Amino acid sequence: MINVGFIGAGNMGFAIMKGIAESEFGNSISMHAFSPTIKLFAFDPDSEKIKKLAQYGIESCTSESEIFEKCKYVFLAVKPQMLGNVLETVSQDVKEDNVIVSICAGITGDFIKSKTIDNAKVVLVMPNTPVLL
Repeated sequence: MINVGFIGAGNMGFAIMKGIAESEFGNSISMHAFSPTIKLFAFDPDSEKIKKLAQYGIESCTSESEIFEKCKYVFLAVKPQMLGNVLETVSQDVKEDNVIVSICAGITGDFIKSKTIDNAKVVLVMPNTPVLL
């Protein structure tokens, strides 16, 4: 089982989580006849956004740090202007085997590494609005 975490459950983060959960790899077990290969976790300070995820089998976490504790792969799905604060919060939690996937527009991998660890594994992706469908 691969644990994938999301920090941020806004429109784009929700769309990606929902897509994974509803896929053949996701953890919406009721939708599939086999065990999932990916377990999803999410943190967002907005409890209403987190409640919406439960129907897809996505487990809520109580902090950004808990996401890094439980997950090898961590999506940063927050507004770019919020990312600095999030990275300061988790800087001590990032491990060398974590893979950080950022969907934050205009943020470089070097910026993420400067706020976490020098040898962080960072993947930059740029989803667009059709992913919401």
